[in-house]
Amino acid sequence: MHIGLFWLDLGLNGGDSLPLGDHLEIWLDATLAGFLAWRELDTTAAAAHWRRAAACLSAEGGPATAFHAVTLNNLAVADTDPVSISGFHDVSAAWNAVLRRVTLEDVPLPARSSVFHLRLASQHAEPFAAFLRRRHLALAGLGLWLSETNARARASALETLPVHLHANDQPLDTLPTFLERAVRMARDQTLDRAAACNLLTAQIEHIHSFRATTGLPVTLSAQLEACLGFCAFAPLADALARPGDRITRET
Repeated sequence: MHIGLFWLDLGLNGGDSLPLGDHLEIWLDATLAGFLAWRELDTTAAAAHWRRAAACLSAEGGPATAFHAVTLNNLAVADTDPVSISGFHDVSAAWNAVLRRVTLEDVPLPARSSVFHLRLASQHAEPFAAFLRRRHLALAGLGLWLSETNARARASALETLPVHLHANDQPLDTLPTFLERAVRMARDQTLDRAAACNLLTAQIEHIHSFRATTGLPVTLSAQLEACLGFCAFAPLADALARPGDRITRET
């Protein structure tokens, strides 16, 4: 088993962030711009922004990261051909690369700044590392599951989508609140245009909050949690673009 080094958590808000380099600045700006275009139902512009995000990561050796998997997911969701799901093969491969990385990478064990917590973590290093790795695997697995959901939606396999949405046995509360709500509403078939607009606005604010700070999360778990919030969700896009009868009657 790989046991990582300890890192000290000094309780500083900015202590767990990675300063934005040029390529991450471009990636985050392009990702945000894609969602802004998506909210305006400009799929072509959204795809162009997310293509730029993918290109800047590829130039910096990013294909092994969750950022890359998210960008490929977004590009596949923005595909205007409803019968084409070829892009999701690349998405699945990208998330599986993240899963392999989680399996093989050393897990840094957090320890509070007190001697007591440092000793406690060091005496239980192996089970603590195994617990953290399971959480990382669950988060990466959620990314893969979301991409599979999107592939079904884009292939118009609507009869299998509810079964797939209910088949996931991982806790959805590890997703950002807006995405968890979108999944649950898609499960219950209550996702309408008004809800989709509100949820997408919350997603844009989530992404924008990282742009307003000095960096992106540096630890793997926090990075995965943030990246899941950057995922486009195809049923959310469909609800926004095609309002249902209920919202039509309300208006």
